[in-house]
Amino acid sequence: MFVEITREDDQLLLKLLHPRIDGSNHMLDAMTEFLGPEALGDNAAVSGLREIEIDFAAVNYLNSMGITELVNLYRMATDRSRGRIQFRFINVSNRIHSILELVEFTKLADVQKTEA
Repeated sequence: MFVEITREDDQLLLKLLHPRIDGSNHMLDAMTEFLGPEALGDNAAVSGLREIEIDFAAVNYLNSMGITELVNLYRMATDRSRGRIQFRFINVSNRIHSILELVEFTKLADVQKTEA
């Protein structure tokens, strides 16, 4: 298992357990498994969510395909919820934060760096 998912009311918590986000679609696959196949359909299970929080504590590598995976996750959730879902990335290393800032993902999500 590369992603541990829990749901608390209207918040979905994804704890990334793999050190790489490289486009392997672990997050999308895990969300689809957790929420059910209808999560990607028009009658999406994500519509009841208000926030998706992703814990990056274990992540030390992010490439362009990983950024694409994050964008796809963001688009899937915000398209289905009509933009009502907020994204928060927590425990983000300085290195990963720099990459997210470079591609302007910090404009789409609340990105919180790891506290030293």
